[in-house]
Amino acid sequence: MDKENFLKSLSMPVDDYRALRKIEAAQKPVAEKKEFNWEDFGEEGQLSVDVYETEDHVVVTAAVAGVKPEDLDVTVTGDMITLRGKRSDEHESSERNYYYRECYFGTFSRTVVLPVHIIGDRADATIKNGFLTVRIPKASNETRIPITETE
Repeated sequence: MDKENFLKSLSMPVDDYRALRKIEAAQKPVAEKKEFNWEDFGEEGQLSVDVYETEDHVVVTAAVAGVKPEDLDVTVTGDMITLRGKRSDEHESSERNYYYRECYFGTFSRTVVLPVHIIGDRADATIKNGFLTVRIPKASNETRIPITETE
């Protein structure tokens, strides 16, 4: 079966097939580029985080697989937390012929303003199964600044 009859059997108009071919041809130079360089998009990558609270803590988690603990820095200042680090590609080789290269290697950071007042100097950070977990005790209600509406 030729292409046109095959497309007709799928109820796809031949013109749609031709349009698809034009799109694929336009994308071909991009697809042929085998190495993706994150540095083309800026100096640092941005770390994805989850932030939630329990009754007594604010918890920040981030996937940091492949990052050594000594290559991570966690800073709590006021009601903000900054996670900064570097992921090294220890397996990088000029002999590799990549089809896809989407894993980020290099420096990354993320600063998050926390939604409640915290006691930053009592924060605790752990890494388990490639996830960084930072637990920060919440400040008691007595130390929170009340918010009032103004007219």
